[in-house]
Amino acid sequence: MSQIEKNVSKFIECLKEQENKLKQKAKFCNEHNFKKEEEYIRSKLQIIQEIRFESELILESNDNRPYFNF
Repeated sequence: MSQIEKNVSKFIECLKEQENKLKQKAKFCNEHNFKKEEEYIRSKLQIIQEIRFESELILESNDNRPYFNF
């Protein structure tokens, strides 16, 4: 595994941690009816998930160009 692949793997792990934190916050907001805050957190979560997904595809394929779709 090259250094770039290792760095991308670390990046993906950090994104997964951030996703989990945001999911917990969104769940809390949902339970306490903070609708606007939940909507904002879920939009951030969607962006992070898209970045993580494209990063994982970089590792799995020979194509090193991410294609983001927000």
